[in-house]
Amino acid sequence: MKRMKTIKHGHSNTQLYQMYAHMKARVFNKKNNRYHLYEKRSTCICKPWLKSFMNFYNDVIEKYTYAVELYGKHRLTLERIDNNGDYLNSNCTFIPTGMQSANKINNHRITYRGSTMILSHWARKINIPPSALEARLRRGWTIERALTKPLQKRRKKCQI
Repeated sequence: MKRMKTIKHGHSNTQLYQMYAHMKARVFNKKNNRYHLYEKRSTCICKPWLKSFMNFYNDVIEKYTYAVELYGKHRLTLERIDNNGDYLNSNCTFIPTGMQSANKINNHRITYRGSTMILSHWARKINIPPSALEARLRRGWTIERALTKPLQKRRKKCQI
């Protein structure tokens, strides 16, 4: 007799289930390339989510559906609002990967006139390449000078 495949929740092939599985791997799988980052901060997953995917699903489905409507389904990630906090409903949301990359620990945050943004966002705001802004700061420019001085137009090289 052929054995039937057991389906617990029917969501195994969904993006939401993949996010759940990756969250657990980051926190518990020592072979995961990001495990050390979560171990270092003693990141935990709330007990109901650990117990079952359906607990996770029921907690986050409204947030996830809203994010899909807002940003589209592709390239969404599960994001902890406080990167030093745990995975629990009050500390999680869904955002596009481009926005999530702004919350990485190694981003260079710049505060100018009471506003704090990461370097790449300041560069976009002032319309210069991030590499140019980064080079200015490495050369010892003040933040004000780096953010307010327009880029010099390069002279064309003579072609003889």
